[in-house]
Amino acid sequence: MSTGPLPAAIAKITWTHPVSGEIQEYVLTEGATASIGRQAGNDICIPEEHVSRQHAVISFREGLFLISDSGSANGTFVNDVQLKQAFPLSAGDVIRLYVPELRFFAAVTAQEEATASQRGMLITATISTG
Repeated sequence: MSTGPLPAAIAKITWTHPVSGEIQEYVLTEGATASIGRQAGNDICIPEEHVSRQHAVISFREGLFLISDSGSANGTFVNDVQLKQAFPLSAGDVIRLYVPELRFFAAVTAQEEATASQRGMLITATISTG
C-alpha cells in the first residue's frame, strides 16, 4: 500500500539530555505538528521535573512553524521572552521550557532526515490537541 511521498523535512529541534549528554534531534516536515512535554506520549519527550506533561506545541501554518504554550505550569520562552500567544520560530531560536533548552534549526540535510527516520524522531503527522 503506497501512501505517496512524505512531506519535505524542513526543520529540526535539538535537545541535549542533561544526564547522558546525548543530543537528541527531532526532524519536522512541512505540515507537521509536534507536542512537547514530560509525558511519554509526546512527540518530543523531555523527562524533566520542571516540564509539564503537555508543555507546548509546535505547528506548521502558512509556511511557518509556530510554538505555543499548552498551559504549562512554568511557561515556555523563546529567546528568553515568555510566550503569551503563538510565536513564529526562526533559525537559531532557543526554546526554553523553564530549565531545559531546545534549539530550532530551519534547514535539514538528507542525512539528518534519514537518521531521524531510523530513530523514530521524524515528525510528519499532525496531532489532535483536543
